[in-house]
Amino acid sequence: LLSELPVVLGTDGQKMSKSRGNSIMLKMSAEETAKVIKGAKTDADRNITYDPLRRPEVANLLRLIAICTADSPEAVASRPIR
Repeated sequence: LLSELPVVLGTDGQKMSKSRGNSIMLKMSAEETAKVIKGAKTDADRNITYDPLRRPEVANLLRLIAICTADSPEAVASRPIR
């Protein structure tokens, strides 16, 4: 209802769920959130691209950031890495 995403996937690429332990809770501190995101499933490619078919885990993280920033996942992927 709040975004264009049909389902928000958790940090393991599966449907987000507290019981699965793959969720990012709103009450988490910045440090807790960073720890959860750093443990998220990704791939070995060091180049950040939004490609939901070939890189679903990276695409999921980009969608999560896009939800929080009101940017598109493609715009998030094109940001310079700090």
